[in-house]
This record gives sequence, C-alpha cells and structure tokens, in this order.
Amino acid sequence: MDFNFGTLILGSTVNHGVEIGEAFYTASKIKDGDIASWQEEWFKMARLAEARGEKSLAGGHKGSARDQLQRASYYYRISLLSILPDDPRFKERALKSRSLMIKAGELFDPPWNILRFPSKERCFRDISVRRLREQPLRRPCS
Repeated sequence: MDFNFGTLILGSTVNHGVEIGEAFYTASKIKDGDIASWQEEWFKMARLAEARGEKSLAGGHKGSARDQLQRASYYYRISLLSILPDDPRFKERALKSRSLMIKAGELFDPPWNILRFPSKERCFRDISVRRLREQPLRRPCS
C-alpha cells in the first residue's frame, strides 16, 4: 500500500483531495502490511472530516465546509482500496463518497453542475463537473 500512499494520497494534496497532516496521521495508525487496517483507518478519517464539514456548514463557514466535505469524500474513496465490490461496505462507502462530493460541489463558486448520463446498458450517475465562468476569449482559437 506504500505505492498507493505516495501516488493516490500525497499526489492528491494539490487538488485538495487530502490534507497532508491528516494523511500522515492516518498512515501512522495503519498496521504495516494490514489491508484491513488501511481500510478502517481511512474510514475513520473520512467520518472525522465529514463531521467537521457538517459542523462548519452548520456554522455558516461554507469554504471550510466545502474543503472538509471534499476531503471526506476522497477519504471514503481511499478506504475502498482492496474492498471487493460484493462486500456490503463497498456500496455504502462509494455512495457516501459520491454524495459528499456532490454536497461539496454545491459550495463552490460557481457551484458544480451535476450531469447524469442515462444508458440502456449501464447507468452512469452523478458525474461532477466544474462550471466555467463565461468569459470572452483573450485570443482567437486556432
């Protein structure tokens, strides 16, 4: 899981996927070589970040709430590593991750648009996209 920590976790600090201190704190709690420990510790951090985000939102601190909910979403996603899709925890955590990212997206300025793509073969749900502000082009497109 060291490779995942370096690439997936630390690599996501640039887009606010994780907070570096929270990442190293969580890593310090994981038992070496224990995948179940990895899943549980990231799940605990996800719940903590979610609670902080909800508290910030209730207090009217939209920026803090957005950042914490976005991180909580990613932490739930990280906790999915090595959980098989038929494990009940998989669906629960995946749905929680998606719902928190949507909630965080509503707090961006401008808020994210949530697109749904219906398909007969497969269901594509809630893909978040950041809406671009309408601005005149500075130079013509080539």
